[in-house]
Amino acid sequence: MPSLAKIFIVLSVSSLWQAVSGYADIFSHRFVFTTLDPPLNPAHLSLYSASLVGLIAIWLGLRARRREANGSAASPGLRIAFVGGGAELLAGFINEFYHQVVVYLFNTSALHFAIHGLFVISMLVVALGGLVATTSLLSQSPSGSLQWSSSILVSSIWLLTIGSVSYIAASAGEAAGYAYLLSGALVAAVIVTSALPVIDRFGAIVLASALFLIVNGGLIYFFTKGFAFLPYSVIAALAVELVWRGARGFGLNGPLFTGAFLGFISYWLLYPYSFAFFGSGALPTSDAVAPLLGATVTGILGAALGTVARNYFAGFVRSSIAEEQQRLKAQTV
Repeated sequence: MPSLAKIFIVLSVSSLWQAVSGYADIFSHRFVFTTLDPPLNPAHLSLYSASLVGLIAIWLGLRARRREANGSAASPGLRIAFVGGGAELLAGFINEFYHQVVVYLFNTSALHFAIHGLFVISMLVVALGGLVATTSLLSQSPSGSLQWSSSILVSSIWLLTIGSVSYIAASAGEAAGYAYLLSGALVAAVIVTSALPVIDRFGAIVLASALFLIVNGGLIYFFTKGFAFLPYSVIAALAVELVWRGARGFGLNGPLFTGAFLGFISYWLLYPYSFAFFGSGALPTSDAVAPLLGATVTGILGAALGTVARNYFAGFVRSSIAEEQQRLKAQTV
């Protein structure tokens, strides 16, 4: 039986693999399968394979936690991830049934969005559960591999959040895109602000943004044989990291400033889908000022909520560990 640290590396990589497969699916529908899906869509197969690997890793983690000293700290997160993994399998079956059977009978965009939404939410639940588990273990015993797992999970959450927002915006239009962007900024700020204090030694935002650029740039070149224009995203990623490192010594204000900046630069991180908001896909136009300010506000709210959520999870984990220790003590007496 592998150790929890190795299991979480596998889980984090599978979560990132799922996010990349989701991007590949979006690009394949834009440039290759523009009407109907083939029976064996490579992007779907990759996504289902990653989901299965993640579910196996979660199952192994639930078994391995009983053998390790601080394994009980990972229990709440692993249970959350297990629920998400089960929902992923269900969403996968529904998705294939829809694409291979239902779509030939009738095709509704609402049902299509609902199925994809269920899958993305399930993927987020898996990644969130993994992040809760790894950060809980890190609070008990710092580990280099757990640091990497947490950073990769933050990256996959960032990719899933921004990718799903941009997909909906590009498909549903500019007005819906603004609304979903604000909610996406809120989610991203909550998640990243909650995780960064634990993985402080590694630039998680830079890793997440770099992976976003690599995934988008690589897929754009794969499908179009052209290179994407990405400098604004690079500058934004580095700026957020600098803001975090400069503001982290100011207590709650550090996460607030960082969350606000996360919301503000979400637009640049949306490239190449930013044409859905700006038209040009580079700098925002004058009519985008209000949504930018709105994203900043939701980033601040998300940072505040993230701070509260982090404290809640820390208390929840401490109480769970105390209960587990009392139970083990009662069994030995």
